[in-house]
Amino acid sequence: MAFPFQVSEVVRPLRIDAAHALTLSLKLQRRAPKSMSAAARRELAQLEAATSRLNDDVASEVAGEVATIDQRPIARTAIVAWGTLHTRLESITRLDAATVPEANEAGAILAAIFAEGVSFTRSDFDTLWLRGQHTLDALKKGGHMESLTRLAGEFVVRAVQSAHHALGVVLGLTGSLRASPIAERDETPVDRRALLDAVTDAIARYAHQITAVDANDPAAVAAAARALEPIVKFRAKARSARRTDEGDDDEEPVTPVNEAKPIVPVNTPAANDADDAKRHVA
Repeated sequence: MAFPFQVSEVVRPLRIDAAHALTLSLKLQRRAPKSMSAAARRELAQLEAATSRLNDDVASEVAGEVATIDQRPIARTAIVAWGTLHTRLESITRLDAATVPEANEAGAILAAIFAEGVSFTRSDFDTLWLRGQHTLDALKKGGHMESLTRLAGEFVVRAVQSAHHALGVVLGLTGSLRASPIAERDETPVDRRALLDAVTDAIARYAHQITAVDANDPAAVAAAARALEPIVKFRAKARSARRTDEGDDDEEPVTPVNEAKPIVPVNTPAANDADDAKRHVA
């Protein structure tokens, strides 16, 4: 019984990007026959290991990316916090200093630190953070933080500090959005091409072992055909796409590893049968 595909096509190494290599490998692993030769099982284990290394590299890259965050609501929170702090101090100065000595304390802080009020909150976001940082530094350097906390309220001062810090983080001026400090991350360069080649070579070797069955055993041939169906479908999709775009499929252009389309680890919803082979040729 013959295979329903050209064996030479199935065992030929694929030229695809990391995202499609991960997806294809996952499909092959899920379709692995329950019964296979020892050699095929060894190649499957090699494929799983190579895929895991590539997937870890991709997942690390994705996890290290800082998400884009809308700065406007965070800036508004900082503006409100600064305004509330200033209003509290200013309201205290209206009290009778003869009976409320705190009025003089509030006035002293306003004169020393907030001589221009909080006009800086009407600046652009970078200036808002920078002037806010200067103001906090001046409060600490002048020894006003204890009085400020007592007069305006600890929760108000805490709100200002928290909002100021959050604004600095989203502006990239302070702090970090990463899950772990940069110093703790392994910055050893990884050769993505080598990891990808290891996966595509492992797929080819695995396919070669899966096709090494008795051609006179219909059940064995059918099981092998089902196991390798993802490769057959991927190549067919690629050929169809090239015919549509170029009118022939005599040559397979090599897909770059680092192309614009974001790479997604195989354990995400993007790794499914709907992948477009049009731009990622086999």
